[in-house]
Amino acid sequence: MESALAFDTHAYVRKLRDVGVPEAQAEVQVAAIAALIEDRMATKQDLNAQDAALKRDLKELETALRRDIKVLETALKRDTQELETTLKRDTQELEATLKRDIKELETRLEAKLKELETALKRDIKELEARLEAKIQVLEIELKRDIKELETAVKRDIKELEMRLTIRLGGLVAVGIALIATLIKLL
Repeated sequence: MESALAFDTHAYVRKLRDVGVPEAQAEVQVAAIAALIEDRMATKQDLNAQDAALKRDLKELETALRRDIKVLETALKRDTQELETTLKRDTQELEATLKRDIKELETRLEAKLKELETALKRDIKELEARLEAKIQVLEIELKRDIKELETAVKRDIKELEMRLTIRLGGLVAVGIALIATLIKLL
């Protein structure tokens, strides 16, 4: 690997010796620092390689995401169609159930109305029969009362006729007596 940082190891060893560090120790320190720099320092080539790898990874990730989105879209469309189908089927079933329930209700209502009509006709007939019976009773009572009244009127008329006859007879007798008295006087 090329070092991105130029490190002059000989110059550094000289500086360490000049300050009193033994030469062997200075060389070990310089070797350790140089190794550390080489291991830890990224070169432009390293960065370019990492950049290319990153771009490749991003491209793969983008491709995977696009594929996943298409899979999700397909699944969503399928689920939506299934939901629409299920909803349509459920709506049709509900509609059929409601129609059946309405028909049953209509049938029950019609039966109930017929029962009520039959009961009403029966009640009307019973009422008519009772009214006719009452009318007949009233008619019989009225005929009886009329007969009684007729009998009473005939009796009263006979009594009046008798009284009239008696009075008329008395008047005739008085008239005859008057005529006889008049004839005598004349």
